[in-house]
Amino acid sequence: SQKPLGERMETMPPIQKSPAAGTWTAVLGLANRVSKAVENGYPSQQAKDAWHDYVANSLLPWAKEQPGFQQELNKYGEKVLYSLLDK
Repeated sequence: SQKPLGERMETMPPIQKSPAAGTWTAVLGLANRVSKAVENGYPSQQAKDAWHDYVANSLLPWAKEQPGFQQELNKYGEKVLYSLLDK
């Protein structure tokens, strides 16, 4: 089966070579841990709901304070963060 978007993004050269690579690694790593929990039996809808709340209430406000990361995020659109668990 296809890997979640977060795992696929980790291997993309624009992410790996990004000036904000460390921030991307942290964000994608967190999303990937949530994806692994779902693979290991954690309820999928519950995980997605929690992830969406986290993105809206914590990750996006924090990203706005990270100029380099926010600038790159604008290229992909903020919606990409909500989709990191999607296959």
